[in-house]
Amino acid sequence: MRLKDYLLKERITQRQFAEKMNPPLHVNHLNRYLNGAVEISVARAVEIEKLTHGKVKPEDWLNWPEK
Repeated sequence: MRLKDYLLKERITQRQFAEKMNPPLHVNHLNRYLNGAVEISVARAVEIEKLTHGKVKPEDWLNWPEK
């Protein structure tokens, strides 16, 4: 599942999710991840997997954004 889809489904704003990260992530940086403007690190991808209870997996970030 894409993180964008997870956030919509769970009705979580990008800002709320970014603040849950450790250390907290600036919402603009999270937005860049979501839009494929910057590559996500493995550590961040694993952290997102934990925060989403396994719904967004590290492999979901491969080939993102789709072209």
